[in-house]
Amino acid sequence: MPEYFYPFDSGPGTTVTSAQWSHMTSMWQTDGVRAPRAGEPDPLGASVTGQDMTITLAPGHATVQGHHYHSDAPQNVVVGPNTGTAPRIDRITVRLDRTAQRIQIAYLTGTPGAKPLPPTLSQGQDGIVDVPLARVIVAPQAGAIRPADVIDERVFALTQAVYANAGARQVAPEMPVPGKIAYLQDEQRLELRTESAWVPLSPGPWNPLPLPHDVKAHGGSPSWRIVNGEVHLSGSVERKDGRDFNPADSWLLATLPQAAQPHYMRSFICATSRNDKANNSIRIDVTSNSDPYPGQLQAMVLSPVKWIYLDAIRFAVDTTPPPARNGGWDEISKAAYEAAAKAVQEATRAAQEAARKAAEEAANANSGKPPPDPDPEKDPADKDSMPVARNVISIARREVGYHEGRNSDGHWNNQEKYAPQVPGLEWAQGQAWCHVFVSWAFQAAGAKSLAPVTASCATGVDWFKQRGRWSDYPVVGGVVYYGDGGGEHVGICVAYTEDTITTVEGNTNDNGSSEGDGVYLRTRPRKSDRIYGYGIPAYPEGVVLADPARKGQKGVVFFANQADERDIPAGRSAASSGGSGGDSGTGYEPFPGEAWFKSAPNSPIITAMGRRLVEEGCGAYEQGPGPQWMDADRESVRRWQKKLGNSPEYCDGWFGPKQWAALKVPQVIGK
Repeated sequence: MPEYFYPFDSGPGTTVTSAQWSHMTSMWQTDGVRAPRAGEPDPLGASVTGQDMTITLAPGHATVQGHHYHSDAPQNVVVGPNTGTAPRIDRITVRLDRTAQRIQIAYLTGTPGAKPLPPTLSQGQDGIVDVPLARVIVAPQAGAIRPADVIDERVFALTQAVYANAGARQVAPEMPVPGKIAYLQDEQRLELRTESAWVPLSPGPWNPLPLPHDVKAHGGSPSWRIVNGEVHLSGSVERKDGRDFNPADSWLLATLPQAAQPHYMRSFICATSRNDKANNSIRIDVTSNSDPYPGQLQAMVLSPVKWIYLDAIRFAVDTTPPPARNGGWDEISKAAYEAAAKAVQEATRAAQEAARKAAEEAANANSGKPPPDPDPEKDPADKDSMPVARNVISIARREVGYHEGRNSDGHWNNQEKYAPQVPGLEWAQGQAWCHVFVSWAFQAAGAKSLAPVTASCATGVDWFKQRGRWSDYPVVGGVVYYGDGGGEHVGICVAYTEDTITTVEGNTNDNGSSEGDGVYLRTRPRKSDRIYGYGIPAYPEGVVLADPARKGQKGVVFFANQADERDIPAGRSAASSGGSGGDSGTGYEPFPGEAWFKSAPNSPIITAMGRRLVEEGCGAYEQGPGPQWMDADRESVRRWQKKLGNSPEYCDGWFGPKQWAALKVPQVIGK
C-alpha cells in the first residue's frame, strides 16, 4: 500500500498536487472568510452608496476547500437591472473553479418572482464550490441598491484556539467571530463566541452571594452563578434580628460581584413569606454596574414580610452594554415579571371576590329584592375571549424590546422574525419592516382581515381609505400612519390623551425614527404635523375613537380627549368572529350591592357596566361611559330594567341582583 507525505524541501515529499494540498489544509481550516483583525476590520464585506447599482467589496482573505484566496484592494461589482415587475434576489460569492484552477468573486443572478429565492450555491458540482458573501435584493425597475438591500451572508473560517485565560484571549491578534470555540487553560473550560460575547459552554459553579451586615441566609446559602451568559440567583434571605422587613424602608439584600453586575438596572417580582405562609410578592431592583452603588439588590417592600426568595432573578450578561430600550427590560426579566405579577394579580382577585360576595350577601339581606341565582347562566362565546382590539394591542405590547439582527460589524441589518411568519411577505425580509410588524400583529391576533397585509405604508393607507375606514382622529387599536401621504412610517395606537398618542411601532428607535432597530412603545404629540391619519379596523366589538363625525354611529364609543384599551367594549372576540386569537376571560362581575351604587362610586366596574348598557341599546350617555356613577348611568339602568320587562316599582334605576346578572358585566381587571 503506497504512502504519501508532504510537503518537504527535498526527497519524495517535495511534489504536492492541488488535491493533496486541499485535503491537507481542509483538515484544520473550514471554508469561509478569514476572521476580522487589526487593519482588516471588515474582510470581503459588501457596502453600497445607495446612489447607483454598484456594490463594493472590501479587501480580505478566504479559504475554499483548503485553497487560499486574497484580495488586497476594494472590488466593485455592478448589479444587473431588474426590468420585470417582481423583486429578485441575487448572490455574491467567492467561487472555486477546480477546472480553471482559480478562485475569484462571482455574482449569481436570481429569478424575479412574487416570492423570489436566491440562487443555489454550488457545493462541488462540476468542480465548482461557492462560499457566500452577501445576498442582494433587487427591486423591480430599481435604479440604485440601498444599504438595506444588501444582506451579509459571510461565514467566517473557524479555528479552535487555546489561551491561558480570558486576558490572553483579549489581546490576541484575531478578532472574535460568532461560532469560534476557545479553551481557557487557567479556568479549564470551553467558551463559545456569540454575536457579542464569549459564553461558557457549561454552567459555572455556585458562588456565595455577599450579604449586608443586617441580612442573613434563610434555608440555604444565597448564591449566584453564570450559566451560558445568564446570571442566576438562588436561595432566600431574612433579617438577622428575626424581625420583618417593614415597608418603611428600601432594603439592601445583597451585592453582586462585578462579573455578575448588569449594564443597566433590572427589576423583578420575587416571592415572599411570613409566618410560614406565602403571602405576597415584592419588587427587587438590581442596580447597574455604572450606578453609584453597583450590583445592589434593593427590595421595595409594600407590606411586612419575613423571608424573601431570590430564585426569580435571572438576567443576561454581556461584554458590552446593549442598546437602550424603553423600560430597560430584557426578555428574561420581562417574562419573570409578567409570570409573578399574574400570580399576584390572581391571588388579589380571589381575595377581592370573597370580600364582594360578603358585601353582596349583606346587601341582599337589606334590599328586599330577590337574591341572585347561585349559578347564573353564562355565555361562553362572549366570556372566554378578550375583545379583538385588546388582543391586537396585547400582542403588540409583548413585542416591545425586540430587536432586529446585526451584521458582523455590529450594524443593524433589518433581519427580523416577522416577515417569514406572514404569508405573502416573506420576500420583505431585510427591508424596512414597520408595516410588516403591523400586519404580523393582526395576524397573530387572528384578525388578519382587519388590516392590510403589506410592507408598504402607502398601500396600507389606500387599503383603509378604499373601505371608508379612515379618520384624522386617534383610534384605540387603530393603525396610525406618518409622513407625506402616510407613506413614511406606521404603528398601532394603543391610547390617546388631549395632547399625545401612545403607540407600539416596529422598525423605530428611542428617537422615533422611521428606520430604526426594534419594537418600541412611543408617546408622540397628538397634533404633530408628522401624523397623516388613522386606519380604523372593523373590530367586531366596535371601536373607541375621538372622531366627532362618527359619534353616535353603531359600534362606536366616542371619547374626545382620552381613551385607552380599558375603554374597548366587551363583545365578540376573534374566536367568535372567525379568528383564532384571544385569551380566556375570568367571568362576570358579581353583584356589588344596591347600596354600593347609591354611594356614587368611581370604579372601572361602572365603565364596564356602561359599555354593556350601550351594547344593549340602553345607553343615555352624551359621552363615555366613564368610571364615575352619574345621572346618565341611573337613566341607562332604568332603560335596561324596562327592557327586561320589570314592573314599574323595579324600574327605579338601582340594580337588583337578577337585573345585574342579566346584564353580564365582564369582570374588571385591576379594580
